[in-house]
Amino acid sequence: QIGADLLAGFEDAEQFILSMKKDMEAQKSLLAYWHFRPQSDFLDAKPDRPKIKMLIPFEHLESGFRKVATTLGMDVTLPHLNSVKQMPDHDLSTEATDFLETLYRRDIELLGIARASGA
Repeated sequence: QIGADLLAGFEDAEQFILSMKKDMEAQKSLLAYWHFRPQSDFLDAKPDRPKIKMLIPFEHLESGFRKVATTLGMDVTLPHLNSVKQMPDHDLSTEATDFLETLYRRDIELLGIARASGA
């Protein structure tokens, strides 16, 4: 419900992102919600010592899950739930993408995320 309330006044993701760029109070308020916080807040104990032993990117979820299950000696499979046929395209402007890269810079560094568009 919180997410829907926060996003209700915006036409699209672009408008939402750029509004955060312009309004530091809104940005601070938004980042207080756990689902908008940088992932590094949850993963980083210290810059050089992550709190986790293994991170499985969503793109490799199935193979990563198999590796964890094998390591633990478990014979289990990961079920496919809430599957969608295709994710909609949401092209963002360079301005919005640059802002997100600045806002989540530590995540990008820690997780080795590359800009999909190659820009």
